[in-house]
Amino acid sequence: MQGPNLSHRGRLGRSVLSIVVVPLVAALAWLPVASRPHAASRPHAVSLTTTRSRHVVASRVHTAALSTITGLRVAGNTIVNGAGQPVRLLGVDRSGTEYQCIHNNGIFDGPNDAASVQAIAAWHTTAVRVPLNEDCWLGINGAPAPYSGATYQQAIVAYVNLLNANGLVAILDLHWNAPGTGQATGQLQMPDADHAPAFWTSVAATFKGNSAVIFDLYNEPHDISWPCWRDGGNGGVCSNVGYAVAGMQSLVTAVRNTGAANVLMLGGLAYSNDLSQWLAYKPSDPLGNLAASWHVYNFNACNNTGCYDSQVAPVAQQVPLVAGEIGENDCGHGFIDALMAWLDAHGGGYLGWAWDTFDCGGFPALISSYDGTPTAFGIGFRDHLAALASSSTPTATPVPATATATATKAGNTPTPTSAPPSTATATPQPATPTATTPPAATATPVPATATPTSASSGGGVTVTGNVTGNSGPWWGEEDVTLSNSAPLTALRITVTVQKTPGVGYAGQYNSYWGGALSMDHTDTGSAIVYTYTLNPGQAVTPGSNYVAGSQHSGNGTPHPTSGDTYTVTVTTAGGVTTTTSGHF
Repeated sequence: MQGPNLSHRGRLGRSVLSIVVVPLVAALAWLPVASRPHAASRPHAVSLTTTRSRHVVASRVHTAALSTITGLRVAGNTIVNGAGQPVRLLGVDRSGTEYQCIHNNGIFDGPNDAASVQAIAAWHTTAVRVPLNEDCWLGINGAPAPYSGATYQQAIVAYVNLLNANGLVAILDLHWNAPGTGQATGQLQMPDADHAPAFWTSVAATFKGNSAVIFDLYNEPHDISWPCWRDGGNGGVCSNVGYAVAGMQSLVTAVRNTGAANVLMLGGLAYSNDLSQWLAYKPSDPLGNLAASWHVYNFNACNNTGCYDSQVAPVAQQVPLVAGEIGENDCGHGFIDALMAWLDAHGGGYLGWAWDTFDCGGFPALISSYDGTPTAFGIGFRDHLAALASSSTPTATPVPATATATATKAGNTPTPTSAPPSTATATPQPATPTATTPPAATATPVPATATPTSASSGGGVTVTGNVTGNSGPWWGEEDVTLSNSAPLTALRITVTVQKTPGVGYAGQYNSYWGGALSMDHTDTGSAIVYTYTLNPGQAVTPGSNYVAGSQHSGNGTPHPTSGDTYTVTVTTAGGVTTTTSGHF
């Protein structure tokens, strides 16, 4: 997902990167999670120190605490540790480090101390995924100096060491990026060739001595082809992107060229929800340390066991499968209950989006307090992990009925040292609007509803316009949700957001399957006009809660949405054309 700036999440489709020493006996290594000491019994981790201002140096934490999660590598379709014991990644996404820094609002969103990490560990977790910001890590493109470059790197290293000391694997993910001189204020279709290789070269050089760290090369690729995904380029197979793309192969090569042997996770298409051709386009890795990253929300296209069995199971038979983000936008947990059961049966890992105190529907948030108090969504995730830890059969926890949302080889001690931020030459690109403060998490776009307006356009089509629950004075998202009972052969959605003070374009996404829609936006001076058009030869199959999400930045001044409008024109397979309009 994409943090408060949900331009991702295909969060939705959403979707940042987000340690006490555990008194372990080597034999405990990676027994079931229930065998691990409870977080509350673990002593505090040692602190980090800095030497020169441009270098990051981590302290040496106790080897015993790390022995079970170091030496991570791929063996067949399983991740194992240095002792050859299987390591299943079960944990949470800790959003904030992707957006706080670029908005000059700190580095973490919420606490990042030992107590907060212990609260995560108390849920019987084994991993935490931390989203990163390209500009903040590299200290480029005007990223705020107090929170970028060496300062940002030091903070991430410290947090990784804290996680590791608590027996938690750290997964670092490139979440927000931008080409040229534009600021990384959201997630794009793919990594940019201007800075992403330099980003991963620097991150890999920093953590190559810590094999308890996994690199997730890009959060949620979307609206591109499989050849573009693997090979990248400027034009050609990536002609619809608009900037030079760093393909997955180039990023794998960049990491390996540093000597880093860390396990790498690669998400597929459609906001990492589509793994249909992942094996066919799998990049070459001399170490064979690649895992498939999969993001699954109830509003994604691949959201049922039929799709799981046909598209995902074949991948899980060949390489490790990690569902880096799972969630649902109804403040319940029925969807993830079934999903986690499927992943348990197939040996897959999974991480819940997200360990942040936002809305349990629109974000969606696992917790309402950083002490680990779960939301109605999070309680299902927490209880499932607890059931696994006690070796019992997970059972769903009853949840009060809620209205359905309308959107629908390395050493055993982490001692990384970082090189000065890269000074990669920026390739001139069209100016990118700069947001001034963050929205809430990324990833797969997940809409939350607030005073929706709905209408039927005839032909079995219902359209709803709503403002997501995590919108605020610094960032907002306005969604158009469509349900249809008959196939559509033509579709055009237009969203017009008035340019009140501080409002700027911050991204857009859609949850329609397989890149069926083309997206564009225009700044008229008085408004931002977002368009979504069904591509020739495509059709929208009958379904519910198809989402087109339009995101904008703000300057701290509340944006009145009553003047923002949407227009949806559809043509059914029977030749009936209707137009529906409304406001947010």
